[in-house]
Amino acid sequence: MNKVQECARALGEAIIASDEYKNMQIAESAAMNDPAATEAMSRFMELRSMLNTAMSMPEPDAAQIAKYGQEMDELQQTLNNMPSIDAMTSSRQAFSAMM
Repeated sequence: MNKVQECARALGEAIIASDEYKNMQIAESAAMNDPAATEAMSRFMELRSMLNTAMSMPEPDAAQIAKYGQEMDELQQTLNNMPSIDAMTSSRQAFSAMM
């Protein structure tokens, strides 16, 4: 079992030392320090929570659900067009491909 733990530790250290991981960390930090991006992400999460609540009601309001969905789609498009979010998404994809 000790050999397995040693290999797991070595793998973890290699992952942390990889350019993909480092680039992802930098891009995530930049996105989190972008006021417009963090505001948009917060609003998106708020809308998702409101949508989930609306959908779990005994008699869901289809118009309200559609409104939340539309707002989320628009906000997702806004997020996708932000350079900091685009960089974060790209770096996450590169990290995932490495894994």
